[in-house]
Amino acid sequence: MTRVGEGLFAAVLDDLCRHPPGRRRRMSNVELSAAIRERGGDIGHAYIAQLRKGQS
Repeated sequence: MTRVGEGLFAAVLDDLCRHPPGRRRRMSNVELSAAIRERGGDIGHAYIAQLRKGQS
């Protein structure tokens, strides 16, 4: 069951990937994962896909 906040987060994350600021093309889950790692985070592209779908 997805709560409203989770659905909103999924929609915002998906929109940011589809229309990333300062870029002309979409950002893939793999690219987003790499960008997060460059900044010291640790999240895999598969988990990002789940988040974008509102599944986590």
